Amino acid sequence: MLLVFGSCTIAYPQSGNFKIKSNIGGMNDGTVVFLRSIEENADRDNVIASDTVHNGQFCLTGSIDSPTLSRVEITVVKHYEDGTPYDAETSTVLMLENADYTIEANHISDMPLTWEFQKSPLTKENNVKVTGGGIAEQEYREYRKCLHPFELKAWLYEEQARKWMYMEKIQNQDSIDYYQKLQQKAEDIAAKEKMQFIKKHPKYSISMFHINSMMQECFSLTCHEIDEMLSLVSGTKDTQRLERLKTSAEYAKSFAKGSNYTDFEVSTESNDIKRIADYIKSDRYTMIDFWASWCGPCRASIPHVKELHEKYGDKLCILSVSVDKEDKAWRKAVDEEQMSWTQLLASKGGTRTLQKSYNLTSIPYMLVIDKEGKIICATHDPNVVSSVLEANIKL
Repeated sequence: MLLVFGSCTIAYPQSGNFKIKSNIGGMNDGTVVFLRSIEENADRDNVIASDTVHNGQFCLTGSIDSPTLSRVEITVVKHYEDGTPYDAETSTVLMLENADYTIEANHISDMPLTWEFQKSPLTKENNVKVTGGGIAEQEYREYRKCLHPFELKAWLYEEQARKWMYMEKIQNQDSIDYYQKLQQKAEDIAAKEKMQFIKKHPKYSISMFHINSMMQECFSLTCHEIDEMLSLVSGTKDTQRLERLKTSAEYAKSFAKGSNYTDFEVSTESNDIKRIADYIKSDRYTMIDFWASWCGPCRASIPHVKELHEKYGDKLCILSVSVDKEDKAWRKAVDEEQMSWTQLLASKGGTRTLQKSYNLTSIPYMLVIDKEGKIICATHDPNVVSSVLEANIKL
């Protein structure tokens, strides 16, 4: 991965106060408005500012130390299908600086929500206009103008796939597969557009935000790529974000792409004690699927793993490693799922090794190991595994 310097060096406001005013129709007096940080590891309860709508308007004020990706949430009342009311929040994202902003929308109902069943904020994002702000906010708006159409296209394909899955009387698997493939292709294009934006503007606060997020993804970057990124953003004026990025870089190097896999202990279906190294061979790629009997998403991904097993045959060694605590539950699930490849159970000591060496904190979690025993992919998404295997294994 090669990132390219942006051409200009700019200063972000570091003093003064921010003020966020509203020009939104349909807001009721007494409505509560919150301003929250949505940076990595931000505490949802740590509110930056809040206000209550008076005379149809609100005004959020305060001060911050550095540009902060934030969301303005306006409480609105929604209703379930049975008429039961519940509180929801609108979602207006901005890069907060010590500057003046105005949020504009024709009506509160036109604004995207932070969460809405089977809907996406992307469909309403352009209904809201944010004016004002500082340099980092201008950069953020440039970023969203670039990415929004690509992300929206991917989501619309996802919506069509879900329609055939859940909302039609007769499920049509061909249609589901068709739209899921279009969705994956659109998501890949959106990801490339995002990377191109970051390459062009590495010192933007929003670019550094995403670089930091990339460094949280284990085994996604090599040590060289991590050092290269730090070098490219070193001249940024967002110095606090740079310091956080340096910390993330040290973490990322502990789980760098191309690292050797770490051996650990497992039990077989015949109760033999083995090591994972007993199964990894130098003449083929290896996929390890960490799962558990009680994990719904894990079992939902098993059909995809079966497809990979059928597609690659002896060219790919697939190992399903359960982290179940109960041997009986593991065996029952293996029998139910009818998985014809190697089934293993991580020992208690093995599970601790997995957490430390692979940052295994949630499942399903899939690793791809090349012929040299190096980890080239770690993901929760079987579609990502498919893409990696397609790029590396010739049939």
